[in-house]
Amino acid sequence: MEAMGVVIGVGPELTGRQVGDVVTYGRALIGAYDEQQIIPAESVVSVPSYIGPNVADSKKKG
Repeated sequence: MEAMGVVIGVGPELTGRQVGDVVTYGRALIGAYDEQQIIPAESVVSVPSYIGPNVADSKKKG
């Protein structure tokens, strides 16, 4: 699954992610076309600002 998004909220004890981070996930989760998803923090990877969305998503395919 290729999906990316922006973090819009985090739990009070989460570290390493903040609202506004661009992330992608590496698990087979249903709902890539949903407007919002709740995804476990350990399943997402931050996307550096110098990497565009097309490149970041293609890297997950191998």
